Amino acid sequence: MNDQANVEAKLARARDILQEAKRVLVAYSGGVDSTVLLKLAVDTLGKDNVLAVTAVGPVHPAWERHRAEEIARMIGIRHVLTDDPSCRQTEFLKNTPQRCYHCKKALIQQLLNLAEEHNLDRIVAGENADDQFDYRPGHKAMVELGVRCPLKEAHLSKSDVRVLARRWGLPNHAAPASPCLVTRIPYGQPITTDLLQTIDQAESFLRDRGFDVVRVRIHGPIARIEVGTDEIQRLLDPETRTAVLDRFKELGFTYTALDLEGYQSGGLNKLIDPSV
Repeated sequence: MNDQANVEAKLARARDILQEAKRVLVAYSGGVDSTVLLKLAVDTLGKDNVLAVTAVGPVHPAWERHRAEEIARMIGIRHVLTDDPSCRQTEFLKNTPQRCYHCKKALIQQLLNLAEEHNLDRIVAGENADDQFDYRPGHKAMVELGVRCPLKEAHLSKSDVRVLARRWGLPNHAAPASPCLVTRIPYGQPITTDLLQTIDQAESFLRDRGFDVVRVRIHGPIARIEVGTDEIQRLLDPETRTAVLDRFKELGFTYTALDLEGYQSGGLNKLIDPSV
């Protein structure tokens, strides 16, 4: 079976899963995975049987909400914003390696209430087949609460998802991954709204200067910047370097460091004790 036929077979399986679900609430972040799932759900079930719901709050970059709203309008689907309850969860704010479990559990329980309110049968989320290789304690909460992941269950990989996004003309087909802002804070350091807002402002400053992939990881008074390896030299340009240092001092960082390895997905997971 060639690559295109293989993707088509996976796509057919994802459609079957959605048809089994009948009427769905799509947990929609505006990222490429959830956007492909949303488009597929609309095409498979019809707009009247699909509701897109986006969680908003301190853990999510402000620009993500605007992207989600724009793409939902483009698709022409009902779109609801809901307050992310994670920052009201004591266990989440402790920032243990299980933080994503507590976050996801609280959010899904809220989505279940919305699904009932809108007479929907199932919550679906946009994980892909490659996500099984990453550290994702939040997936346990999804399984426990009955959330289905049609793309993942159909074995659609991240590259498959991007192929479909390009085919369907979705504007975020090449967008880099953008996990929540909490992933910038090492486990064990308490999560606060002020810290999340500071991270958001720091990353927005870099994005506004044209950096595509950006992470500002926090280590006490140190901000450790990760950008794509092809963008490291540009960050070291004297004018850019000075502007970044000045802005990060304004944001309260004593030291600003550049990670010479560049951006790494899940970079802070290196600090997890394997025995946890």
